[in-house]
Amino acid sequence: MPGSSVPATISVRRVLLWSHALVVTLLLVLLYVMTASGPQADANIGAGAVSLVLLGLGLPWTPLLWLVDPQTLDSMAPVIRALMYFGPAVVNVALHAAIPSLIKRMRTV
Repeated sequence: MPGSSVPATISVRRVLLWSHALVVTLLLVLLYVMTASGPQADANIGAGAVSLVLLGLGLPWTPLLWLVDPQTLDSMAPVIRALMYFGPAVVNVALHAAIPSLIKRMRTV
């Protein structure tokens, strides 16, 4: 409509990308808040549930963790261990952002 201030179209891909990035970011922040209090006497079930969701969002890269001996993960720095567990979810957000632009470039060639 002429004179309308509403954008003509909103890209579904862009909405999905931002939703994906927002979910991963919120889960990472939630996990950080749950584990920032330090070691606890009992199991932190909430952090475990959030971790499982993040591992799921990191598929298909998270099964690569099965190739690593669990005892070697225990001896690593906590930051490296967290990157190995939750980095795949962040990688998937980056791939989600990069692949559409790469496809667009390939189509114009």
